[in-house]
Amino acid sequence: MKKRLFSLILAVGMIVSLVGCNTPTDNPPPEPITLSTPTDIRVSAEGVVTWSPVENATEYIITVNGKEFTTQTPYFYLDVTQNATFSVIARAENYLDSASSETGTFTKPAITVNIEGGSEIRSGKTLKLRAVVTGVSEKGVTWEVTEGNEFVSVAEDGTVTALEVDGDKTVTVVAKSKADPSVSATKRITVTAKTELTQEMLDELAGDKISFEGFLNISLYEFGISNDFVRSFSSDVKTAMDGTNWYTQYTDTDSGIVSRLYYKNVEGIASQVSVSFMNEESYTPMLDDDDREIHWEAAGLYNNFKTLKASDFTFNETTWRWEYKNTEDGLIERMVASANPYDFDPTNLALIIEDGAIAGIYSKAKPDRTLVPQYEAIKELSVVINAGDSVEVPTISKFKSDPRHEPLKQAIENMQALDSYTLEFLNIEGSTMSSGYTVSGFTETVTADTCYFRPFRQNGYGDDEVIRTYTNEDYGYSKRSETLYNSFSIDGGVFSANRAFRDDFSSAKPSFAFAAEIFTSYYEDESDGTITFYVNETMSAVASTFYMGVGNELALYGLFAAEGNTGEFTFTPFVTVKDGFIIEAGFYYNLGYLYGVVELKYGTFDQTETPASVTAGLAAMEDRQIPLYWSQVDIITTPDSSDTEHMENALEFLQEFFGMEDIETELPFFTAVLGDTYGFGLLDYRVPAGESVTKPTLMLYFDVPLDVNYSLEGSIKAVQRFLLENGFTKNKHDVFRKGDIAVQVVDSSLDLNIYVWKA
Repeated sequence: MKKRLFSLILAVGMIVSLVGCNTPTDNPPPEPITLSTPTDIRVSAEGVVTWSPVENATEYIITVNGKEFTTQTPYFYLDVTQNATFSVIARAENYLDSASSETGTFTKPAITVNIEGGSEIRSGKTLKLRAVVTGVSEKGVTWEVTEGNEFVSVAEDGTVTALEVDGDKTVTVVAKSKADPSVSATKRITVTAKTELTQEMLDELAGDKISFEGFLNISLYEFGISNDFVRSFSSDVKTAMDGTNWYTQYTDTDSGIVSRLYYKNVEGIASQVSVSFMNEESYTPMLDDDDREIHWEAAGLYNNFKTLKASDFTFNETTWRWEYKNTEDGLIERMVASANPYDFDPTNLALIIEDGAIAGIYSKAKPDRTLVPQYEAIKELSVVINAGDSVEVPTISKFKSDPRHEPLKQAIENMQALDSYTLEFLNIEGSTMSSGYTVSGFTETVTADTCYFRPFRQNGYGDDEVIRTYTNEDYGYSKRSETLYNSFSIDGGVFSANRAFRDDFSSAKPSFAFAAEIFTSYYEDESDGTITFYVNETMSAVASTFYMGVGNELALYGLFAAEGNTGEFTFTPFVTVKDGFIIEAGFYYNLGYLYGVVELKYGTFDQTETPASVTAGLAAMEDRQIPLYWSQVDIITTPDSSDTEHMENALEFLQEFFGMEDIETELPFFTAVLGDTYGFGLLDYRVPAGESVTKPTLMLYFDVPLDVNYSLEGSIKAVQRFLLENGFTKNKHDVFRKGDIAVQVVDSSLDLNIYVWKA
C-alpha cells in the first residue's frame, strides 16, 4: 500500500521535488489559510457566469471590465448588452483571498430578444407587451401563445387579449425574432378573474402538508433618469412542508444550477439538516442578523394558511386579486419564506383563485439593486399550491447499508474496543510558498492510560529502506484520573504537564467515530486479504477521526481532507481492513497554502506497551488542573516607561483596571466553557467596535480547536452564551456589556481572541 499511495502522490502532482528535510526548531503560528481558486468558469448565452463553489468561501469578487462586484452565490448575471471580460476570486472572513480565476470572455449575442410588460391581465381585458430586439437591424418578432391559448390571444403588435375566465389562469407567450426564429423570449402571464373568497376555500388548505411550485420572474431596468427596460429571466421554485420538515429544490433556468435544502423543527428552532459521520441527522440552527437562533414560528417554514380567515383579505379592484390586508404582522414575509428559497422582500401577498379554489399565491418584491450591479430588479413570485396527503415532503437521505459494509462495521467496533495499538502518521506535504515537498510524522503507542508520540523527519523513501531522524521532542497524553488527563512534553528527561482535560481518556485517542455506510465504494484485494473502503466525497472530513494529535495543527489536515484529482482519476479518504481491524488509512488535504497526503498505519493490536522510561517519568509528573479563576493565570503588561514585557497576575491587574475588587464575580474566567485553552493575555491599545477612541484593552488568546466545519463557531457561541448567562447584554456591534465591563469575542484568522475593556 505504501508504494501504491506514494505513486498516487506523485501522479496528483502535489509534490514536485525534494527540497531537503530541515525543519524549524520553533513552531511558528499557523499562517492564514488561502482559499482555493475558483475553477470551471463558464458563461451562458444569456450572460450568466458560473463557477465551481469554493469550499469555505462566503462571497466572491467578480471583476467585469475592470469593475469589481460582490456576490454570495457562485453565479453572476452580466449585462448582455455589451461585451465583457471577467475573472473571479473567492473570499471569506479569516481566510486569505484566493488567486484570481482564469479570465473569461462574453461576446454579446448577435441577436437577443426580451419581453417588457406586466405579468398580470384581468379577465376580458388587454395587456400590451413590447419585444426588445438587439444585435440586428430587423427588430420585428412573431408572437405566439404556447400555453393557455384557450384563455388568451396575442396580436402581431404584442397586444394580449384575455377571454372571460371564471378563475385565475396562467399562460405563456413567446416572441420569436423574425431575423432568426431560433432566438426567442418567453413571458408567463396570469389572467386574473373577479372571484369570490370564502372561508371554505381557506379551510381546504389548512392541513400540515402543503407544497408550492412555480417561478420567480425578474425584470431588469436601468435605474436613474431613463429607467429603461433591459431584460427579463425567470427561476423555477419548488418547496414542500409538513409542519416539521421543509424542503426546497430550486433551479436557475439560465445557469442550470440546481440546489436542495432541508430544514426541520428541532426543539422549536428552525435548523438546516445534514448527515453526520455517524450517518445520523445533524442540525445547524438558522440565525438572524444578530446571530440569534430563529424559532420555527418566526422562520415560517410551515403551512401559514392554517390560521387565515377570509376577513384577513380585501379585494383589489385594480388587480382583481384578493390581497392580505395586514402588512405589519409578518405573515406576508413568513408565507413567502415558506414558498420561496430566494432573497425576496415582499410588498404584498395575493391569492390566485381558479375554479372556486385557491390555486396559488402571487407576491411582488420591493425593487432590488443588489441582484445585478447597476440595475434595478423587479421580482415577482407566482406559485401554485398543492395540499393534502398527496404532497410528498422529501427529507434528507442517509447512506444505505448493504452486506459489503459488514467487514468495515466489525473493524470499526474492534478498533474502538482496543486497549492498545501502535499508530504511524506520515505526512507528505507541499506548499504554494516553495517548490518540492517534505516528509515528516510521528509514531505513537496507544495504551489504556498513555498516548506517547515520537516525531520524526524522513530523509529518504525507498522500497527497502526508510531513513528517519527522530527529533527528541517527544510528547503525549497521560491519564491522571477517571475524569482528568493531561498533555505532556519531555525536555531533558523531565516530564511537564501542558494542558488539562476534564474528560474520559478515550477522548485522547482516535475516535473512529463514523458509520461504515458513509464509505460508498470499495476495492477487495484477494491476494493479500484486504478490503479498501473509500468515503463518499461529501464526508471527506471523516479523516479527522482517524488520528489524534496534541494541539490544533494536526487536526487541520483531517478537517481539510478533500478529493484528490489527477485529471485522470480521483481518490477520497480511505481505510483498509484486514483480519477484523483497520490496518491503514490515507487522505489528501488542501489548506490552500499547504497541501499533501497523510498515510496512517495501525498495528500490534492489544499487544502494545508504553516504554518503561515514559511510565516512570509520568509517575513523577505533577498533575495539572484546569485553571478556573483569573487569579490562576498571568497577563503581559508593559509599563509606559519600558519596552520590556512584564508578567502580572490577571486578577490583580483586572481589579486595578476596572477599579472593582469583586471583578472575578462580575467577569468569570472563560476556561469554564473553553477548557484549558488559555494561551496568554496581553495589554494593548485599540479602538473598540462601535467606538471612535483608542482605549487600553486586554486581549486574551485561547488555543481552541476548530469545529468540523472549519470554524470557531462552537467556541464563540459558547463564550457568548456564557456572557449572557452571567448578566451581559449584546449590542449591534457584537459587544457584550455589563456595567463598565465590555467584552467582544473575535475570530482572528482562526485564532480565538477575547477583548476586554472599560466601557
